[in-house]
Amino acid sequence: MEQTKEFALTLDDRPGVLAKATDAIAKAGINIEGYCAVPSGKDGKGTFRVVTKDPATTKKALETAGSRCRRSATSPSSTSTTGREPSRRSCAGSPRTN
Repeated sequence: MEQTKEFALTLDDRPGVLAKATDAIAKAGINIEGYCAVPSGKDGKGTFRVVTKDPATTKKALETAGSRCRRSATSPSSTSTTGREPSRRSCAGSPRTN
């Protein structure tokens, strides 16, 4: 079973900062399996959590872009009983709509 890794980053809550992090991941050729971004409401910071299947390259890409990240979880990647991949979920836990 493939493993996915979740990284948590504290980013400045300013235009372009989240885009810089996700652009670094994209330029490294890594697919984002899931994500959540939430402003903290204090100190002009926010939390960005991102899940990928390539933790080493993800970490390197984020650090090269100037982000400090920490791995926060590991989970096996699986398919549901319907044979389809599980839906990605938002921070609130509701399914993402297409």
